[in-house]
Amino acid sequence: MFIRSLKVLLLIAVVCPTQSLVAGGRPGYQKPCPPICPPPCPPKHSKECPPPPSPKAEMIPESAKSEDAKSDADAPQVLPGDDAAPIANDVPFQPNPAPIQTAQGPSVQSTTAPNMIGDFLSPGFGVLTPALGPFSPTYDSVPSAGATRLQIGQNNSPLPRDRYAVTYNHFHNAYLIQGEDAHLDLYTMQFEKTFACGDASIEFRLPFYSAPDNTQTLEGAGVDTDGYSMELGDLSIILKKVLYRDCCTGTVMTAGMGFTAPTGADARVNDGAGASGVVRNQSIELTPYFAVLRQPTDRLFTQFFAQADFSLNGNDVYYTDGAAVATGDLNDQHLLKLDYQIGYWLRKPGCGYGNGCCFDDPCGCCDDWCTDSCCGGDCDTSLIRGVASIFELHYTTTMNDADIIAVPGGSQFGNTYNRVDVLNLTAGTTFLIGKNSTLTGAITLPVNEIADGTHLFDHEFAIQFNRYF
Repeated sequence: MFIRSLKVLLLIAVVCPTQSLVAGGRPGYQKPCPPICPPPCPPKHSKECPPPPSPKAEMIPESAKSEDAKSDADAPQVLPGDDAAPIANDVPFQPNPAPIQTAQGPSVQSTTAPNMIGDFLSPGFGVLTPALGPFSPTYDSVPSAGATRLQIGQNNSPLPRDRYAVTYNHFHNAYLIQGEDAHLDLYTMQFEKTFACGDASIEFRLPFYSAPDNTQTLEGAGVDTDGYSMELGDLSIILKKVLYRDCCTGTVMTAGMGFTAPTGADARVNDGAGASGVVRNQSIELTPYFAVLRQPTDRLFTQFFAQADFSLNGNDVYYTDGAAVATGDLNDQHLLKLDYQIGYWLRKPGCGYGNGCCFDDPCGCCDDWCTDSCCGGDCDTSLIRGVASIFELHYTTTMNDADIIAVPGGSQFGNTYNRVDVLNLTAGTTFLIGKNSTLTGAITLPVNEIADGTHLFDHEFAIQFNRYF
């Protein structure tokens, strides 16, 4: 496990893009980014912008002003193209003094459409034990290696953003072990950084989860679950690139790729009488995706994510009952996932509201100053600057049949439900806190059953916090 983690960290160091741009072979030269959306966009404020106040301006006597004006008049005039006019960028190996223009400041990022909330818990693997004497067959769904699969849309936006985030998900009755329901608590750390002048980003996700211990003794119905443990999940890296942007209609289309490395724990089971099995966490997954953000008005927004999750290799399975041995390769099923969100700002962010690319703040209210006359008197300095109501629909389907591995004694390892379709409904609320943060609370309910009388989970509760920079 330690060696595998080192390999993953080395891979991150190799693929992580450099943030500074190098132009003309001159080290340290930073090329200024063009405006992410050049003007003009249709104005949304009827009032003219007042001149920015100058609270730090010093009172200068009229006599001093006259002397300054006279000095300026006597100074030699430098004409365009004059050799006496130095240009900083023409000095060899001189760093460009112009600052890099960020695509979106933190205020704009936090006040665009809130992130997609998400919903997903992948179908784990199960152990189907055949009927013994008068007992019926039993099915134990235990935590799979790595706990869950990557969902691109979870706490994410089609827009590249600079942020760090924490996501908490509670899946109620996510597992059935020895006739008893068990839960999953998932904690995900996220960090996203833009590059290429804000048109692309790279995100890192590292999950931790609290679930029934990855080593379970299956002794029959009515026996307690073998405790809960906190485990490291599978590390994911997500690349995002803007393909199309219409500033004046608030439409953005992006595409990208997710990569998941098997950094999580293996899954182990035994029957307490000498038989035991292990499913190694070895699957590497690629997840291409496409996403769209649409903001037809300054309050209404919609988002759509489509992703395909491909498992590139299988997980080794080893099982023995003390006499016979069975081995195999358990491949995770390929998944297709569609997510749709519609939301509405019940309380629209006031001063400095952004529509995702055109900064709807012609007065510069949320730069360094703000007055009551700015932006039509819509200056908002309260703690909670916006409240958005969100509804989402999530659909997931398996794209191939599940691998089933038969082991001595007649038991089977794998997703014995085989083809699964999952439809979930999510409802939540996002609060815009200050200029740079959002807090979201949501609940998800399953709409359909994956088998007669069986849901993937009973319900899910999620909390998401984002801090933009």
